Amino acid sequence: MDNLPNSALAKICRTIYRDYPEYQDASPKVTKQGDENYLLIFEKKMKTEDGNTLKLTLRVLADSNGKILKVSGSK
Repeated sequence: MDNLPNSALAKICRTIYRDYPEYQDASPKVTKQGDENYLLIFEKKMKTEDGNTLKLTLRVLADSNGKILKVSGSK
């Protein structure tokens, strides 16, 4: 299987949107990692108080069943 099943993607997105509400409007970019794992990258840009743009990135490693194995974020 080359693509992440839609049911697994929906399960992952529901969990991420619940736990990280600031990413509600971000669609993930999905790439395959190894045989069974997938890397989902959620990106969002937001404005700071002084008017600068800040890029937020959330990297999610999950298996083909939709189980999240690792989450890491950066600013």
